[in-house]
Amino acid sequence: PAPPTPPPPSVTPLPPTATHPPATHAPVIATPTPFATPPAYDFQDQPERLIASYANAISRQEYQRAYDYWENNPQAFADFAAGFANTTSVLAVIRVPNVIEGAAGSQYSAMPTLLLATHADGSRHVFRACYVVRRTNPAMTGSPEPWRIYNATVSVAARPNAWQLEHLCDAYGSHIADLAYDETDAPLHLIGAYVNAINLHAFHRAYDYWETNPQSYADFVAGFNNTDFVMAVTLPPAWIEGAAGSSYAQVRTMLLARHTDGSHHPFRACYVTRQSNATPAEPWKIYDATASIAPNANAWQLIQACP
Repeated sequence: PAPPTPPPPSVTPLPPTATHPPATHAPVIATPTPFATPPAYDFQDQPERLIASYANAISRQEYQRAYDYWENNPQAFADFAAGFANTTSVLAVIRVPNVIEGAAGSQYSAMPTLLLATHADGSRHVFRACYVVRRTNPAMTGSPEPWRIYNATVSVAARPNAWQLEHLCDAYGSHIADLAYDETDAPLHLIGAYVNAINLHAFHRAYDYWETNPQSYADFVAGFNNTDFVMAVTLPPAWIEGAAGSSYAQVRTMLLARHTDGSHHPFRACYVTRQSNATPAEPWKIYDATASIAPNANAWQLIQACP
């Protein structure tokens, strides 16, 4: 059972429309079949990777691993595992970016999440969750510490509309458009930084996140003349593959844009990000992207966002 949750944010119906930079060629990177048993994914070095690992453990029926991602799970293990008896797959759709904040020797991050669950009878179920993850501040220990789930509020969602993630964790920190976020140490962080720069009208920063932007800078900026706000929601994990001295990762993304006239415009995008394997580690950059107009903000579409 989840702790009580605040009333869900209101969700505005989304009319289909939009424009986006043209599609370009991307390297082929294997993505696991969403409803087959996925490869094991077990990382606690980043908040987003922790939540992706949690969903992965449940999908693989590795309930002890999922249970151990919690600091203090509010359920006994037997009850926790029994809650997934009819679950065959769980996907976690996460809003990015997510700011890490410090308090009393710890670091915290609140993760607005939609859980897309498939049951044994083929039915689909959606849950809205705010996961608060925590780790001991590495400055106190001198080494990286694993992230764990510290707290969570979970409720049944009436529909899989990704706009629900905009204000889901507002009680735990600043709104996502308020603060500058310039983290490029991971693929999901890069996409979060990209939309953050657009929201702050830091267009030079957004433009520079591309290795080679397919547009001139003037055309790139002009494309956001009517944009009031952009939210990015992603479907991790971003599987990292190596080729020719580089690492690549596809990030399945939905871009939800609100224009200055109040209209909403959803896009489905596959960002291919790249990092040179040089030492020390270089920042991730947007290497390529394919994007298309989305008919609505249904988060299930993210499964098909990348090949």
